Amino acid sequence: PCLRFILCQYSSVFKKMFESDMKEAKTGIVNIHGHDLESVSAFWKYFDVKSTKNWEKNGGEIALKMFKLGHFYEIDPMLEDALTILANNASDKAILEILESGLSSKA
Repeated sequence: PCLRFILCQYSSVFKKMFESDMKEAKTGIVNIHGHDLESVSAFWKYFDVKSTKNWEKNGGEIALKMFKLGHFYEIDPMLEDALTILANNASDKAILEILESGLSSKA
């Protein structure tokens, strides 16, 4: 229940999931598909201890993944943290991916 509350505070997407008649509201389980274990682990750790540890490694590879997850789930603080790390550590590949994806922060 505590993590649900936190997710709803940060994300209108999670809030809609948990306050509607969706299966996530009934089961309390959210499946995050299409992402590797490292990304999902970093995603949950962000909410658990507000950690961005290791996001800058490999040219900001994890930060880029967190940026995409933050955008998909509409989590502005995650977007801002990822962009800050990417601004200082992004590889050319990561920058190109951001530009090609057309994703942008709402901040």
